[in-house]
Amino acid sequence: MIANVVSGRVDASADERVVREQLVPALKQQDGFKGGYWLRQVDSDEVLAVTLWESEEALRAALATQVTREASAQTSAMFIGGPRMAVYRLVAHG
Repeated sequence: MIANVVSGRVDASADERVVREQLVPALKQQDGFKGGYWLRQVDSDEVLAVTLWESEEALRAALATQVTREASAQTSAMFIGGPRMAVYRLVAHG
């Protein structure tokens, strides 16, 4: 399993509905999507998103679809200085 981790700072006025109403539904349509967590640090502008994927190939394929690209572009625009992204291989799950 693969985890895609996106982090950064977002504008205080960022509308989190974009994540709930556009990005999450777009990801749920993708083959190999196993779930995710979208987190905002308490009393801070720091955010962290962790999505889980069946494989790195499934992640790449999902990121290439138009619906995911459009939803990602809208959420990326919320970041101050842009998001940071890293891909991890899952080594344990509890």
